[in-house]
Amino acid sequence: MESVVEHVRQVVHDSRISVQPLEETKSNPSDVTSVDGEPFQLLARTIRQVVPEAVVTPWLVVGATDSRHYAGSLQRAPVHGTAIAKDDLRRVHGTDERVGVQAYADAVRVYLQLLRNAAL
Repeated sequence: MESVVEHVRQVVHDSRISVQPLEETKSNPSDVTSVDGEPFQLLARTIRQVVPEAVVTPWLVVGATDSRHYAGSLQRAPVHGTAIAKDDLRRVHGTDERVGVQAYADAVRVYLQLLRNAAL
């Protein structure tokens, strides 16, 4: 976080402008979850059980999430159990954001199977 603040100060380069993070939102990014680790492998296995044709990939979340509060647990790897097509990418958190009926049903099935697999 400190490096980001310093970068902004250098880019702004104006002594009249003060740059400092808000205390209530200040935090360093979460560690990267390994795709070789058991949490990701459990999730990938689960998704393939429910949607065999799915391509399972890690997802980089560039915004602040609550994942930093779950370090060391399965919850650390954000679970996004819906299919995302090329046209969906431009709508994520934007105009006309939506999830298809089949994608929603698949997401519910993924979450249920994840609970079953994690309980084993």
